[in-house]
Amino acid sequence: MGHKYTASIVIPTYNRAHLVSKAIETAMSQTVPCEVIVCDHGSTDNTQQVIANYRDKVRYIRREVDSGPFFSWLDGILTARSEYVHITHDDDWIEENFIEKCLNSFSSTCAFSFSAAHVHSKEGITSHSKDLFESGVHDAKAIEAILLSMTLTLSPSCAVFRRCDAIRSIMPVGLPVARHEYHGAGSDLLLFLLPLLRYHEFGYVNECLAHFLAHDGSITTDAIGDKIKLAQLKSAYDEARQYYLILKEAEKRNRGCRLHQNWILRRAILNRMRSAWERLSKLRYAR
Repeated sequence: MGHKYTASIVIPTYNRAHLVSKAIETAMSQTVPCEVIVCDHGSTDNTQQVIANYRDKVRYIRREVDSGPFFSWLDGILTARSEYVHITHDDDWIEENFIEKCLNSFSSTCAFSFSAAHVHSKEGITSHSKDLFESGVHDAKAIEAILLSMTLTLSPSCAVFRRCDAIRSIMPVGLPVARHEYHGAGSDLLLFLLPLLRYHEFGYVNECLAHFLAHDGSITTDAIGDKIKLAQLKSAYDEARQYYLILKEAEKRNRGCRLHQNWILRRAILNRMRSAWERLSKLRYAR
């Protein structure tokens, strides 16, 4: 794309001026050149003043209206100038070698690459997605099985995606077949699932290179503490899985092409019937 960056790191933020600096500074400290994009949709705190301290070291996208997290993600990714993108939530952060190590396990046949993570909570630090596999490139069926069986999903904050795949996967206004919606849920899972339709492998780094902050203001932590919210969150993720499986089955059976061909055939038949009826009507009037 004609630039010096190895990857673009998108940091969506909303009213977290007290947290976003750590995400920005760890993004700026990567061992490979990275573009850092902060996408602020509608913050009413002093986020603008915090970002101003970094001057031209980050690209700052400011929108006055908050249209939800997925709009913010997409806004930042569309602005990105690198082939690879990573989303760091404004309350998360990454190790300085995160991008480099993930890209080392990201081959041309990989859907994405991700690492294990540490979760920081009041109770202490726990590991997440550790020892799932050995570091390296693996068959996509292995991660597909995990993604389809998880209660929730992996976080994009521990992964690197192709920019083009991320743009295709993020659906900011909800799934076409959704009956249940939950703020901030659905497209994050599809970021992992939909690229599996195109690539047969994935990359994995068996080191905790990403860090998640579990706190009352996070979507997942808030839902886990409320049975009704958790049930709604699970339903949103289940529908994302169903959507993926519908697409996979259609692709496997070439069903989309067949349905389109059937539609063209039906239209051609109807057009011929209409033309015949019009000719018949003209003959009647002529008599």
